[in-house]
Amino acid sequence: MLKMGFNVLILPKDQNLSDLYANDFAAKHMPEEYATRLAKSRVVTINHILPSLQQKVKWPEHERTVLLMGVRGEVYVQSPQQKPLLEMVTPGTMILGHELARSLPLQVGDHTKLMGREFAVAKINPERGNKDDITVWINLTEAQELLDKRGLINGILALDCTCDTVDRLSRIRSEIARILPHTQLIEYASQALTRPEARPRAPT
Repeated sequence: MLKMGFNVLILPKDQNLSDLYANDFAAKHMPEEYATRLAKSRVVTINHILPSLQQKVKWPEHERTVLLMGVRGEVYVQSPQQKPLLEMVTPGTMILGHELARSLPLQVGDHTKLMGREFAVAKINPERGNKDDITVWINLTEAQELLDKRGLINGILALDCTCDTVDRLSRIRSEIARILPHTQLIEYASQALTRPEARPRAPT
């Protein structure tokens, strides 16, 4: 089930969702500290809290338009035995989507520049058939510096950890609104619905 990834996205409250879906990233921003605040609250309805900064950018050195995703390590998991859903990106390195690596071409171990800064290719993700294939993942602090968004993020990814099938989303929204009133929450419905349905069938 870890391979299914995150299914909850927390956004700034003033983010227009139509623009989000059209552009593939949020244009509004919020303090990175929101993710820390959420983790310190010991929130119970979500897990695997990951602050992120995503933006569509020109990769001038390769004359390509890509999705740039800055991430740091997950700031909260409910059990030390749980594995992270997304590995931390080491400063000075990048992880490439399958299509980008294929078309540029770049391989693991290669060095390349992004917006004037040098990075080493640490990993190439397998083909996923979605926007991940044209995404570049780098360390969150470096993304903030490149995009001139120091201390800011535009999304907090998380995993729904409730087993409700009826009131799941309202429970999550209620808890997040209490902790972060200036945010809104959306879910990736197909993944969120599949999880609770799969749990009873999963081996223990």
